[in-house]
Amino acid sequence: MNQIRLLTLFLLVTISSFAQSVVNTESNRLDTLENGIRGNIELGLNFVQNINNVFQTQNSSLFQWNKNKHSLMSFNALNLTVFNDSKVLNDGVQYLRYSYHFKDYLDIEAFGQAQYNEIIKIRGRYLMGLGGRLHIFDPEEDSVKLHLSVHYMREYEEETTSLINRHHRLNNVLAFGWPINDKIGLNMIAYYQPDMQNFKDFRFSSEAGVEIKILKRLTFKYSMAWFYDENPPEGINRIFYNIKNTLLFEI
Repeated sequence: MNQIRLLTLFLLVTISSFAQSVVNTESNRLDTLENGIRGNIELGLNFVQNINNVFQTQNSSLFQWNKNKHSLMSFNALNLTVFNDSKVLNDGVQYLRYSYHFKDYLDIEAFGQAQYNEIIKIRGRYLMGLGGRLHIFDPEEDSVKLHLSVHYMREYEEETTSLINRHHRLNNVLAFGWPINDKIGLNMIAYYQPDMQNFKDFRFSSEAGVEIKILKRLTFKYSMAWFYDENPPEGINRIFYNIKNTLLFEI
C-alpha cells in the first residue's frame, strides 16, 4: 500500500500550482531574440502536516517560438491540492501571447488568458489584452534586465456563486532580472491592475525569486509572492501569500 501511495504521488507531480488571483506570466518570459523554439517544464511538490494533511503538486509548461521580429508564447499550468485525502481543489491557467519586436527598446503585444481557481471561488476568468513592453535595460540574456509593460485588458469573470463581473483594466508590469553569474539569478516582478472605470478596484501583486542552476538543463527555483485584491469574491481574504520551491527542466 505504501508503494502505491508513493507511485500516486509521483504521478501527481505532473500537475501544477497556481493559487493566486494574478497569474505571473512575466517571470516565465524568455528574453531571447534567437529564431526557433525554446521552452521549459516546471515541477514541484509540497506536503504540509498539521491539523490537516495537505498535498499540493505543481507543474507548468512554457513554449516560445521566435521568427525575426515575431514571437509567440504559450504557457499552461494546472494545480491539484488535496486535503486529508478527500477534499480536492483545482486551479489552472492557459495563456497565449504574440509579440512584435517593433524597436530595440519596444515590443507591441497582444495576449489572451483563461483561468479558473476553485480555491478563491473563480469558476472562470477570461482576459484579452493589447499594449507594449519597454526595454529600459538591455534585454540580452547575460545582462541586467528592467522592463515596463502597459496593456489595456478586457476581463470577464464568473465566480462560483454565479456572480458575473466585467471590467476594463490596465495591466501594468515592472520586471527586474539580475543574472549574478552563470549559476545564480535573481528576479523581481510587480503587477498593478486597476479597473479603468473605478481605480479603487484594483489588484496588486509582487514576487521575488532566486534561480540556481544545478545542471545544464536543470534549475532549482525558490520564490515568494504577495497578492492583494481590493474586491475579491465573498469570503475570500484580500491579502494572501505564496511560497514555491520548484525544479525547472529546459527543453
